[in-house]
Amino acid sequence: MAKRGMTCGPAKCRKIRINKKLLIIGSIFIVVLVASFHPFFSSLNQSLISYLKLIWWAILLGLVIGGLIDYFVPEGFISKYLGQKKKSSLFYAVIAGFLMSACSHGILAIAIELYKKGAGIPAVITFLLASPWANLVVTVLLIGFFGWKALLFIAAAMLIALITGFVYMGLEKLGWIEQSKKIRFKQKYEWKNIKHFGLKKSITGTLRGSVNLANMVLWWILIGFLAASIIRAYVPEHIFMQYFGPNIT
Repeated sequence: MAKRGMTCGPAKCRKIRINKKLLIIGSIFIVVLVASFHPFFSSLNQSLISYLKLIWWAILLGLVIGGLIDYFVPEGFISKYLGQKKKSSLFYAVIAGFLMSACSHGILAIAIELYKKGAGIPAVITFLLASPWANLVVTVLLIGFFGWKALLFIAAAMLIALITGFVYMGLEKLGWIEQSKKIRFKQKYEWKNIKHFGLKKSITGTLRGSVNLANMVLWWILIGFLAASIIRAYVPEHIFMQYFGPNIT
């Protein structure tokens, strides 16, 4: 039985904890990073630091936005617009991706949070493709570089995201991919945590959501980060030019 005065359910009142996978991978990452400062590993250190400077803010931003969605946005809202097996869900996903100015590193955490909240798999895939390619910031930058011709690139990116979403919708109907979660759609939903806003509760709730997301995705990102850094440091560039360059000869 819940204690008197408790305003959150059992799942929401648990302590904020980092899981074992993230602890292990995170510890390995820190050890490698510290060891890379030895002169013998200078190439690896340069690679690690350059990647860190490039993506740390994007990952942090994605986790924070995911935590905000987890705490403030009701499941009914997400499932209403992104969870139904309708074509309109894909168009909503493209619009959401356009407005969500995050790169591919940060958008992963946000997409997972949307899925947890009730977004369907086709809508999540559409959102994932639309945001890094066709978000608002990229649109402004491309227009600055290429003028109004940049709108063709943005339109093509949105079209590719939509087509991919429709393909996934078809595969889901055929049962060839994992089915989206079955959710009872509520006509009415409340923005309780906004209506009854409390600074301390909001910070704790957002932090809990961000840590839960980090437990799910950050250890994968760290593995990829380490692999990319090692490859960049020790695999000669001519190997990539020979096998992955613009020519097939």
